[in-house]
Amino acid sequence: MVLGNIILENINDENIETMFLDLDFKDRTLLKIITENGFGPLFASSKVNILLNEIWAGKKTYECDGGMEDFS
Repeated sequence: MVLGNIILENINDENIETMFLDLDFKDRTLLKIITENGFGPLFASSKVNILLNEIWAGKKTYECDGGMEDFS
């Protein structure tokens, strides 16, 4: 947990999405690994929270024209 918090504090905002959604050799994202192993407090980071809100609401929500592809 301590190492995870240090990494989150020092990573650039632009790299959060890549880091959390990239797949490992078992086809797991970092989001899945954190969730399955009880490291949920790492989601309290404001950087991660922005990513989670984008995933939840859909990145194109503000550009939505009513098409299904604009929603999560």
